[in-house]
Amino acid sequence: MVRTWVSGGQNSEVVDKLRQEISNLEAKRDSLVDSNRSKIFQWASSVVRNGYTRGANLSNDIIEIIAEYDSINQTIFDKEVLLSERLDEQAKFDSLG
Repeated sequence: MVRTWVSGGQNSEVVDKLRQEISNLEAKRDSLVDSNRSKIFQWASSVVRNGYTRGANLSNDIIEIIAEYDSINQTIFDKEVLLSERLDEQAKFDSLG
């Protein structure tokens, strides 16, 4: 109650927003994997059959999928760090009151 009055509820709104953004990004990442599973599996199978070589002859499709996956993971990580910082701030504030 005190925290909401002092902060105007902004901290909890930010926490809720970050949690929702993380959830949406995780769903986007899962969708990316699900929709490209066959391409990745075919590529991985050919690498295993032909033996791994440095770089493994990545096709442009696979490079784009991996780049998007990495980008989503990095964004999720960044938002989780922000969320953790907000929760730490909230815990400190709550411990005062």
